[in-house]
Amino acid sequence: MLHRALVLVSLTLAVAALLGACRSEPSATDPSDSSAEVQTSRVQTFGQEISTDEAVPVETLADDPAAHDGRTVTVSGRITQVCQKKGCWLALDAGDTRPVRVMVPRTDSGYAFTVPLDAEGEATVQGTVRLRALSNEERDHYAGDGAERPDTLDVQIAAAGIALAASTP
Repeated sequence: MLHRALVLVSLTLAVAALLGACRSEPSATDPSDSSAEVQTSRVQTFGQEISTDEAVPVETLADDPAAHDGRTVTVSGRITQVCQKKGCWLALDAGDTRPVRVMVPRTDSGYAFTVPLDAEGEATVQGTVRLRALSNEERDHYAGDGAERPDTLDVQIAAAGIALAASTP
C-alpha cells in the first residue's frame, strides 16, 4: 500500500512539473497595445535561391541595357505587371525608361516555375539580361497577357530565381 502511494505521488509530481514547463512565456509586447504593431518581412522564392543583398536597383540596368546584355545580374524593383494567363513573366518599374520584363525559363514540359498572378510589391531577380527585338506578333501576345503593348525593343531578364517580398503586420 505504501509503495502504491509513493508511485501515485511521484506520478502526480511528474505531471505537475510537465504541465508547468508547457506554460507559454510572457509576450515581449502587450497584444492589447495597438501601438506595438510589428512588421515582419516574408520572402517567397521561385526558382533558385538568390541573395537579395547583392541586388542593385533595376534602373541601373534600364539606364544602359546594352552594357549588361548577356550578363548575369541581380536587380530589385517594384512589380508593375504580371502575366495574367500563367504567371510566366513579370515587369519591373524602371522609372523613366521602359519596364524590364522578367521571363520565367521554359522547359520541355512547360515552365521551370511560375509566379502568382497577383504578385505585387518588391521583387529581387537574378538572371541573364537579353535585349530582344519583338515582332508585332510577340508585342500583341504580351498585350493579350495583360501588359501594355511593349516597344519593339524589350529589355528582358531570363530569370534563374525570383524573390518576392511581402510585409505582413
